[in-house]
Amino acid sequence: MADKTWGGARPGSGRKPADPKEKRVQMVITVDRETRDKLKARAKEQHVRMGRLVDEWVNETFYI
Repeated sequence: MADKTWGGARPGSGRKPADPKEKRVQMVITVDRETRDKLKARAKEQHVRMGRLVDEWVNETFYI
């Protein structure tokens, strides 16, 4: 019987590991619907995700 030469893992395939400096984490918060809607609208205007918008706001507010 011949050895299989198909299927299985291939070298270099798959998702590459994320740079630890750029790795993001999830955070769950509870806000008013109006607050969420404002964040969502601003994020859409700036073409960023809400998490990036919050990052920018925190950096500006706390001078980090």
